Amino acid sequence: KGVVRPTIQDVIAKMPKHASLRYDTRPLKTITHLAIHHSAGPGSIPPYNIAAYHVRRDWPGIGYHFYISPEGVIWQTNKLETIAYNVYNANHYIVGICLAGRFMDGELPPAAQMKATGNLCAWLMQELNVPLARVWGHREFPDNTTVCPGSEWTLGNRWRDLLFERIEQIQAGGGVKSVRHYMLFWQRAYPGPLARQDLVNSIN
Repeated sequence: KGVVRPTIQDVIAKMPKHASLRYDTRPLKTITHLAIHHSAGPGSIPPYNIAAYHVRRDWPGIGYHFYISPEGVIWQTNKLETIAYNVYNANHYIVGICLAGRFMDGELPPAAQMKATGNLCAWLMQELNVPLARVWGHREFPDNTTVCPGSEWTLGNRWRDLLFERIEQIQAGGGVKSVRHYMLFWQRAYPGPLARQDLVNSIN
């Protein structure tokens, strides 16, 4: 059956662009990762404003391939073949997905935005053959010193886990919620024979 393409508004032609600079392009087969960002500003800011800001920084155009509103609207802002600027030293192999908003100090993406992001990621993963293990937050890429996509990505409310669960639900047909199991062991000095035997005993 496969993952159904979500509703995407193509606004590539409407994005502000630099007067002379242009992004390079690549074949789709070189894409291996999805990069998740937050805009670090109010969720009401539209992609056109982000593009204008990037152009003022002498970028060829907006740095993201997709931009998602708090209401769950997905805008495509660059072609997938475009090597846009969004992750230092990794732009040639990533698709950049930015969620409008600032996810710091306990703030999480709204449900509609999370759902749309999960749907988009699941579809892109299918189309580009990208595994879930290669859906990374901006700060998880090598040599990138940033808090993006926010302090709540892997700490605090850990919205990465919520996003991954949504992706897995979509991949499973939309009706299956992933269940994660944890096993707790009695505290023992480690490494030691008793601790190792606990692990061996638990495998089955």
